[in-house]
Amino acid sequence: MRFDIDGVDFAPYIARGGLKFQKFKVSSKDSGRDTQDAKMHLTVLAQKHKITATFRPLKAEEAAAVFSTLGNTWVTVTFESPFTGGEYSCRMYSDDLPATFLMEKDGVGYYQGIEAPLIEE
Repeated sequence: MRFDIDGVDFAPYIARGGLKFQKFKVSSKDSGRDTQDAKMHLTVLAQKHKITATFRPLKAEEAAAVFSTLGNTWVTVTFESPFTGGEYSCRMYSDDLPATFLMEKDGVGYYQGIEAPLIEE
């Protein structure tokens, strides 16, 4: 599966089953339940992608590369979309990047629990 962020192949860093794809609607401000007739009104302005990427346990050096790339305000993400059936590329941002120290082995630190919500511009 292709999963590139700013031209870097991130697929090897992703945990098995670690890509959750969502598509959400952006609605106009006049959308919602009408208080006159209690019917729902919806004007969809756009549909956007959200990907939650969960990473396998990473060595400190790998984790630093992930955080360095995702620390940019905007990144270009290219992936195989289950919604289009093909490759899709868009600008996305990420925030709230957690990491938990797992262990140290042979002088190398390992981190787990790294998860990145990527939201389309």
